[in-house]
Amino acid sequence: MAPRNGWFGLLLVVLALSACRRNEAADGRTWWERPGLGIMYMTEWREGWGWARNFDDFNASISDDEGNLDFQGPFPQTDDWVALSRDLKIDYHLIWAKWHDGICYWDTEQTDWKTEVDYMAPFAKKSRRARIPFMFYYSTIFDHNPQFDDIQPSPNTWSVILSTEQPIYEDYLRAQFAELVETYEPDGLWLDWYSADRSTSVSIEWFEDNAPDTLLTFNQSSYQASESADLLSFTSGESHYVRRPEAGVEDLVGVLYGGAWEQANRNRAEFDHPWELVGPLGEFWQTPEIRSDRDELVRIVAITLASGGRYAMGAIAQADGSIRPDHVEQARWVADWYEPRRDLFQPARALPYPGDRPPGVDVPKGYQAIASQLGADTLLHVINMDGQSGPVLLTLDADRWGTGEGLYLEPQHTSVTAEQMDGQLRLTLDPAERVDTIVRVEGLTLDPATFEAPDGNDGWIPDPKSVTTCIDGTGPYGPICPEIASCTCSACAQELEECETDAACVAIVRCALETNCRGALCYAADTCQAVIDEHGGLTSPSLIQAAAVSTCSDEACGICDEP
Repeated sequence: MAPRNGWFGLLLVVLALSACRRNEAADGRTWWERPGLGIMYMTEWREGWGWARNFDDFNASISDDEGNLDFQGPFPQTDDWVALSRDLKIDYHLIWAKWHDGICYWDTEQTDWKTEVDYMAPFAKKSRRARIPFMFYYSTIFDHNPQFDDIQPSPNTWSVILSTEQPIYEDYLRAQFAELVETYEPDGLWLDWYSADRSTSVSIEWFEDNAPDTLLTFNQSSYQASESADLLSFTSGESHYVRRPEAGVEDLVGVLYGGAWEQANRNRAEFDHPWELVGPLGEFWQTPEIRSDRDELVRIVAITLASGGRYAMGAIAQADGSIRPDHVEQARWVADWYEPRRDLFQPARALPYPGDRPPGVDVPKGYQAIASQLGADTLLHVINMDGQSGPVLLTLDADRWGTGEGLYLEPQHTSVTAEQMDGQLRLTLDPAERVDTIVRVEGLTLDPATFEAPDGNDGWIPDPKSVTTCIDGTGPYGPICPEIASCTCSACAQELEECETDAACVAIVRCALETNCRGALCYAADTCQAVIDEHGGLTSPSLIQAAAVSTCSDEACGICDEP
């Protein structure tokens, strides 16, 4: 018998090799290039404070009489966090190094607005030991560290600190990037968020010049993928619901860009680069209670992974640094569903068919279908969008789907038989899975060259930032420009002013007309900041409306030259 430490050493080698296999697929893709499940460990949430807050008031509440940080938590229990990721067999995870409040959770030399304990060091060490890829979340667009009050446009959360050149803060970003990358060697940084302000360009330039092998992404970069994809390792965005929510809910990103179903389909059909979606384990970022249907998040994950993306679940830390127990249980619920299906998602490749349904596939109301390629086989994911019970009839075009060598239900790999009738294959799934019934068509490879757009654009999901959306009113706030001929800056501004009463937003539109600025540069420009503040600050509806108007004038008219 070998000595005890010999067996222990062998066990460590086996575990390490197993972890390495999880982090690199047989086809050579690494963890960030293929579907997978992750966790974001978040330190944002504070009892009694919403996302949008006045940081003069908030900072005062966490400062002593001399204005120094009187840190009151969360105090991250990083050992427990990494242990949870390992226990759930998570593919990757993130920890928040600095949120919009500017508090730094590591021993930075650039500011005193930091925790007494360096939390990045143990998280990095434990993650590396557990062979779990890890990234640092870092807010670039908003930073309400009182050290920068002199250059802060506004105390409101939406204040874009680099709406104009600010060498002091630009140097601060570069110095902190150097600290995080050189000291802790993370797999990458996850920056919040991609925007037209200088924080985006300064960040990208620094990583290109100083850390080209460190992964880099931005929140919301998927919504500007035509320019961001070539600059980043992968693009990312937020998805909080299965479908696009109704206008007026707190989820503004969902209203603009859709739920998991809309976003994942658009990314699957249009992207040829790696991508990711993120969302909360709770109902929303600032509503931490778990959803009434705990399978809703599983559906979001299934839709995302089947479409070729990754999904990271946001776990909220309590004041003592422990993760909310209900978030732990929700994460475990998702992970337990995912584990037996891991090998059906990770090695698979999304198929770029147009529209929101694979060609030649029909499912009943309340269900959707997604197709992917797994080696020489094709997988059909039949997504139970509402958690219905009972049998489901899956109908396939026999010419396109009937050349396979057999049908199997996964992950149990049970052989099933379809009835052929009138040029169709009819397969009754009885019962359908509560989330995702996976049908493997063995020996079938679909040729993307044969994919055609649905007749009459039926089922196609329009990009809410497209000119069409702006013109015909399919966006969340109805038509902004009545017709392409009049889709000019002045027409958009006039339409907006007639339909909306948000004075701050009207001020932003006028600023755009007068200065030709776009995006966040315009929203926080000095020329209209006073007017915005006079009307209560830049509110969320203001941001949506101004973004829509800016998009309309940019895409339909180019740069606006009208007075």
